[in-house]
Amino acid sequence: MQLTPTPLYFALLLVEFTTGVVGQLNLWADRRLVARIIESIPPNGKDYSSLKCPRQRPDITQHIPPQLFLVLNGHILQEVYDKILHSVHRPLPPQIEIIRLKWRAGLERLTYNISMVSLNKTLLFDPLLNVANYGIVPAMESGKRVS
Repeated sequence: MQLTPTPLYFALLLVEFTTGVVGQLNLWADRRLVARIIESIPPNGKDYSSLKCPRQRPDITQHIPPQLFLVLNGHILQEVYDKILHSVHRPLPPQIEIIRLKWRAGLERLTYNISMVSLNKTLLFDPLLNVANYGIVPAMESGKRVS
């Protein structure tokens, strides 16, 4: 498995479920997460597999807002929505209540940190995970479930 900005994309998929809901749902990426995503992009459009560890770019944080909103007042921003629609990966339909994932790190030692919190529990419950919020991605293939 190759690690990419999956938590952010996964969160967008979860938010896609709520596009028909009117409310005060807000979803944003903080400055640190956006910086980590930018740092993990390979230079000059090279393949992600050639990038072993992110290069540090402390200069970019001054150009990133403290909170980069993806969903504001219950509505997905048009730029984000267009990106999802034109992506190779299609959003999950709202009828799906459980997502099962498989991952493996292989020979690399990869860590993960999952943080999903709903600011309005009546609108969107916190997702339930059958995995710890942080840890090491297993070397052998392993299944996970998010509901």
